[in-house]
Amino acid sequence: MKRFALTLNVKAAYENMDTLNHSYIKWCELMQIQPVLIPNLLTDHARYLDDLNVQGLILTGGNDISGLRPLQQDSSEAPPRDRAEQELMKAALERDLPVLGICRGMQFINVYFGGTLLHDISDNLRPCQGHVGRTHTIRITSDTIAAHLGVRSYAVNSFHNHAITADRLAPPLEPFAVSQEDNIIEGLIHPTKYILGIQWHPERSGSTANHDIRLATGFLHGAFWRERKETP
Repeated sequence: MKRFALTLNVKAAYENMDTLNHSYIKWCELMQIQPVLIPNLLTDHARYLDDLNVQGLILTGGNDISGLRPLQQDSSEAPPRDRAEQELMKAALERDLPVLGICRGMQFINVYFGGTLLHDISDNLRPCQGHVGRTHTIRITSDTIAAHLGVRSYAVNSFHNHAITADRLAPPLEPFAVSQEDNIIEGLIHPTKYILGIQWHPERSGSTANHDIRLATGFLHGAFWRERKETP
């Protein structure tokens, strides 16, 4: 089993706490990933990765990314999480570790590399059917990934109200999947580094599980970066 670090969501009830949906653990076991949970308030995230012999990083879903717009009343921003993920991404890049971003995680990857987000897409993108709590079809635009999956489109779940559009994508990154309805970017990839982001949740129901498994397997085995000799 490969040991992957998983970032944690921050929830504020009576006190702040790090949390992780149980579905991530079940999905990791399905993919033969040994999950290593990373507390947000560690003083040295890079050393933690080294001490626990972590071989990859999964940026999970959850909180809004902070500092990108005026604070909203219903915001779930968590600056400690943003700082932790900044340190973890830097460490992963220095160690050439594979990175998978899920939902917020994909958005974080884009922001890390200099991209931006379109906020509140239900209000600010027309026509838009909404992307919260529904299933929709994505179109695979990468020939390499489509060949690996054996399909050009499939149904995924959707739980996001912020999005990456073509004009907000960071220059190093490339889209590999878009929403069939409105061309919102649903999957991105770094052309030379082992970095993949998906806007949907493979660990939740509502997506096409067999295609998600093939996508994750391709990521884990470096199948989408054939020009590199080594595998992650």
